[in-house]
Amino acid sequence: DKLDKIYGRVSFSAQLSAQMNPEAFFLEQFNISGQLKNAAFTQEDNLGDNLGFEFFLTQQADDQQQHIKLEVKKPTGEIFLDPVYLSFSGQEALSASLSYRSDKNTYAVKNISLSHPQIMHLNLQGLFEYKDRLETQRMDLSLDIEDLSGLNQLYLKNILEGTDYEGLNIEGKFNLQAQQNQALLTVMSEIDAVSIEYKNQLSVDNLQGEINWNKVDQKHNAVNKSALNNSAVKKSLLNWDKAALSGLPLGKTRWLLETHHDQLSLLQETRIPVFDGALIINSLQVQDLLDDLKLTIDGIIEPVSLELLSSHFNWPVLDGKLGAVIPATHYSQQQLRMGGAMMLQVFDGTIIIKDLIINEPLADTAQLTANIDLNQLDLQSLTRTYDFGEIQG
Repeated sequence: DKLDKIYGRVSFSAQLSAQMNPEAFFLEQFNISGQLKNAAFTQEDNLGDNLGFEFFLTQQADDQQQHIKLEVKKPTGEIFLDPVYLSFSGQEALSASLSYRSDKNTYAVKNISLSHPQIMHLNLQGLFEYKDRLETQRMDLSLDIEDLSGLNQLYLKNILEGTDYEGLNIEGKFNLQAQQNQALLTVMSEIDAVSIEYKNQLSVDNLQGEINWNKVDQKHNAVNKSALNNSAVKKSLLNWDKAALSGLPLGKTRWLLETHHDQLSLLQETRIPVFDGALIINSLQVQDLLDDLKLTIDGIIEPVSLELLSSHFNWPVLDGKLGAVIPATHYSQQQLRMGGAMMLQVFDGTIIIKDLIINEPLADTAQLTANIDLNQLDLQSLTRTYDFGEIQG
């Protein structure tokens, strides 16, 4: 696509040397250094304004290999590549050292480094081969985010603007290490004192832990039984001091998980305190994490005071306690379906909910259908809540 408009100023100096051999003419080496100033462009819905940076580029070549080094410093300006908006602070720095071998059609990344002082550092090394498609033969990546709050203010806030996650705030530290050896990709991340707040829907305080994950590329030319057998992943552990989901406060919780390929499994029963009771998750299975998410969960609600629950949400004050057995419940294709009957213990009786289906449960227009049986409810306790008299029985 052609640029609608481009303008700016660029200054650079260059040194070139060429070598002629009997079979071919090629540039043996060249160096370019310079500075881009006040550049801008527009292209359909994309644009850049007041762009600038300092750069240094060197290239060396022989009859089989080309080596390229690039450094970019002090980037400034703003750029919008629909739907991503970025504003550069001038403190970012990029360096890259690459080589290409024509006889084997391989690309070697000796090092790519992206950094912002006191915010984040990223380093990448690898070997990539192009046949029918680009394949990773070897890759090592490290990402160290020293200040998630600074990253959020400088970059994430702009990137998430206009998306479903606009308004997300995050603080703390995060480290990620990823290695790929042919078909097997292994990822380990450490989470340190992370706090998350998203509107009134989600908050997490002091999230700590380690997440381990791996994936075998079934389409990779080197995939074999060895890669599959060596793909056993370490356990993942997460802890938080407190959290809230749609305003419901959740107490200190410990999660022991296994994440493998596109699946997540809960390895042991998890207790989540809720007021004077708790939600006990007996089992949790998540599939197709990276595609059409599917979830299965079952558990128990230890009796929770209805008085505490109702007063927290500013409802009419309710008497008694809420307890329940949650049967296997499935989520797929934006539909939540309960596999059996859920029994609630409330108002000294029981409420049995069967055939529960919720379409688009996360949407404002969620639709719910169910069959509900009421058994032995104390009407005096029930009607005491509402100001329309009293019924006994």
